[in-house]
Amino acid sequence: MSQLISIIIPVYNAADTLQECLSSVLAQSYDNLEIICVDDSSTDNSVKVLEEFAVRDQRIRIIRQEKANAGVARNAGYDVSSGGYVLFLDADDVFAPDMVESLAHGLEEYNADIAVCGWVDFENGKGIPVLGEGTDDWSVVDSPSTSVNVYDRWLGWAWNKMIRRSVIDLNGLRFQSLRSSNDLNFSFSALICAQRVVQTPRRLVAHRKSSQTLSVTRDRDPLCFAEALRKHHAFLCDRGLVPGNAALTGFFRRYVLIFSCWHLDTIRTDENYEKIYRELQSLLVEFSVASAAGDASPSDVFFARYRCMRDHPTPIAYLRAELESSFASACVFAREKDALQVEASGLRAEKEALQAEASGLRAEKDALQAEASGLRAEKDALQKTNEHLTRTLDTVQKSFMAMKNSYSFRIGRLFTLPVRAIRDSLFSKNHERRNV
Repeated sequence: MSQLISIIIPVYNAADTLQECLSSVLAQSYDNLEIICVDDSSTDNSVKVLEEFAVRDQRIRIIRQEKANAGVARNAGYDVSSGGYVLFLDADDVFAPDMVESLAHGLEEYNADIAVCGWVDFENGKGIPVLGEGTDDWSVVDSPSTSVNVYDRWLGWAWNKMIRRSVIDLNGLRFQSLRSSNDLNFSFSALICAQRVVQTPRRLVAHRKSSQTLSVTRDRDPLCFAEALRKHHAFLCDRGLVPGNAALTGFFRRYVLIFSCWHLDTIRTDENYEKIYRELQSLLVEFSVASAAGDASPSDVFFARYRCMRDHPTPIAYLRAELESSFASACVFAREKDALQVEASGLRAEKEALQAEASGLRAEKDALQAEASGLRAEKDALQKTNEHLTRTLDTVQKSFMAMKNSYSFRIGRLFTLPVRAIRDSLFSKNHERRNV
């Protein structure tokens, strides 16, 4: 395989992690790479680290831009790239040595548009986990927009996906200029436009988690998620997929709830909680989530939350209803717990009875084994006595036969013949007199 592969890395104040990231990129087993690093006006030593690596390896190209965000940086890097396959990586992640080769193999072997790999999260400062174990076991998804729930099967980030360039160009895909969630529309749109997506479960990316940085970013601009959802909704509408593709429309509407609720549940400040809640109220109407909720299972927790939001327009009323619902659920759980404890008590009593019965059976077994042991000992003693008597009888019989067959025995028999004849005659006469 000789295909040039473009790796695009946005960089902003990543000096502490950039060396590990670039070292893992340069160590790739696939070497026909162009590595485009886009500095987003870093104020730390990121540029110095980039320049040091660029001196070591001419495949690295550095681009600098006025401060914007990672989405703008990714677009700028893509615009100057030329590889047939493209990877958009993050400057704080670390990659398995065969990540590029494995994903490129997936695209080539299965004639796919996108290859997706597994990843493992790790906390900043806690060491990089082992990557790349196992062998590729590719799963193939044809026409994902009609065959699977793309929002449930994959996540809307770019750093674990290698994309064929033609998919990006033919569909005019771009990253949004947002502080966060700028890759949501790009990633999901690419997956929907793809004719074939292949996926390996091998963990080829170590994704560094820095929850504090993410929280600060989201608190500065808490409504980025809504803009990302609106952009993606517009993409779906432009292509007639919403409402034209009923299944995809339902999947998207449920994803709106899931993604929005996650932002609502993880925001740090009360002010931003209220902003997100009010924005979510607008999104529920804007994307006609009610039509999807009507077909949802009553046990679907997200649509249950939707119904609560629909009925409570203010965050205070919603939280109070959630609290009451949680209290009611707790009461149900308490009753279920009591019932289970009663059942468990009965099972324990049954267990104890079975254990007592088993103990009695074990004692009976031990007694029978002891009796059997005594009978075996008695049998063994009798067998030994019998063997001894048998050997004694054999010895006597042999001695008798030896004496009987000896020369002196025959001479003695000859000499005693007259005496035996007189004895036999007397015996015969006595017998005749008794009969008379």
